[in-house]
Amino acid sequence: MTTQAQDTCLERKLLTVMSEYAQCRLNNDADLQSLSMQTSLLELVQAWAASCRFIYVGGVARSGTTYIKSVLDSHSNISCGHELKLEPLMASMRKLWWTKEMSAQLLSAGITENKLDDSFSVFAAAYVLMNRHGQKKRIASKTPHLVTEFATFHRWFPRAQFIHVLRDCRAVSASLLRQKWIDLTDAKSGLVWYCRDATNSARYWRHILETSQREEALIPKSQYHTIRYEDLVAKPEETLKAMFDFLGEAWEPQILKTNPVHADSVNQWRSQLSAEQLQEIQAMSGELMVSLGYTE
Repeated sequence: MTTQAQDTCLERKLLTVMSEYAQCRLNNDADLQSLSMQTSLLELVQAWAASCRFIYVGGVARSGTTYIKSVLDSHSNISCGHELKLEPLMASMRKLWWTKEMSAQLLSAGITENKLDDSFSVFAAAYVLMNRHGQKKRIASKTPHLVTEFATFHRWFPRAQFIHVLRDCRAVSASLLRQKWIDLTDAKSGLVWYCRDATNSARYWRHILETSQREEALIPKSQYHTIRYEDLVAKPEETLKAMFDFLGEAWEPQILKTNPVHADSVNQWRSQLSAEQLQEIQAMSGELMVSLGYTE
């Protein structure tokens, strides 16, 4: 049996057990309390989490991650639905639970860091599976800020693959400054902080990129792929073919037909940003931009 066939078989078993578990709940069945049922469910989720090949997509907001989500979802073998939102928060929670104070208490209860990771991987796997979009063989998940937690998800899902979408800070800033995103953590403050001015948008871009570089260093190169938005526009077919080669999936020509690239989006920032805003961006993120090849 091939690895992909084993993955599919395991996933079907998992879905069957989860369905049986849900039916017991509906019927208030005594089997719901069965240790064997609970153990079988847990063991299947753990096995699936260790073997599945999730595809994670992330990057700075407004960098093109939504386009890549649509491209992946157009593939006959990949399902990538709406943003699940909570995944970056799961990783942040995991880190919070292993602070100096908390880890001592957990260790005293016999909970090692590996056991904590096992628990979170089961949680994350079940969350994705139960909220999956469609019935295709592979699941992709896109939330921009996942890119700052890729290493954690690699630890939870060692066979997962990671796609980072990179875009010029100036283009990102110009787009962010047009957004009307309200800060839901403090509605009185108005817009999300990185949509308020050019300095903040550039600070946000730099923070996400610097964090993602640290994450990338912890993941095997064979499982990490970077796509430049500018390459998507200049040579879309070549860039997308390279992405699917990385994923081990066949190229399907209709994907580009149903997901056309808008070439005018690359240089719009030149007319949308003032000289003062460009100076602010340069002051905040110029050095990192140059290191990434954004010099013009």
